[in-house]
Amino acid sequence: RQVRRIALEEPLDVHLVVFTPDAFDGFARLAAPQLTRQAAVTCPPLPAMARLTEVAEYMWREIQMRPSYLPQMLDSLLTQFMILLCGDGTPANGPLDNSGLMARLNALIEGHFREHHQVSFYAESLCVSPDHLSAVARCYSGTSVGMLIRKRLHLEASRLLLHTDWDVSQIGFHLGYDDPAHFTRSFRRNTGISPTSLRRKVAEKYR
Repeated sequence: RQVRRIALEEPLDVHLVVFTPDAFDGFARLAAPQLTRQAAVTCPPLPAMARLTEVAEYMWREIQMRPSYLPQMLDSLLTQFMILLCGDGTPANGPLDNSGLMARLNALIEGHFREHHQVSFYAESLCVSPDHLSAVARCYSGTSVGMLIRKRLHLEASRLLLHTDWDVSQIGFHLGYDDPAHFTRSFRRNTGISPTSLRRKVAEKYR
């Protein structure tokens, strides 16, 4: 809620990332404990500068689209921004950067698992290759990106089977499956039980 003016001698194409005092202090403690609001920050090396630009552009795109998971996404990106700003440039390909990437992947899956089942969508959205995204997912979760998507789909399918009266085809269509048979096969293959069997089994248990 503060008005900020920046005087420039000539037009520049810049990204301006503004932290509230509370957010700044929180991210500084997490990402760079040595940083204070009074401390000077030296210009990061070129690899970190390029990555800072990527993160800032990604934040701006997310803010423009305003997805439901925006707060979680910005938390992850702002933390990554602070790490890069105060680091030596190595996090761009190291574990800190990849942990941020994993957080962004989880947020994207949560927001899009119903309509997007392909790894390529998530890789493109995160500006990385499918192979790199898969390697990061296996490192941090022990499983593939495809399996993370399917697990989220089948968790939601189980919830709908147990807490709604929708039939199996309705649930499949709601979760982005064009063919109900495809949904049933996928569910059985990944859970070991068919959708109708799961619903019947739970109904019998609580009868």
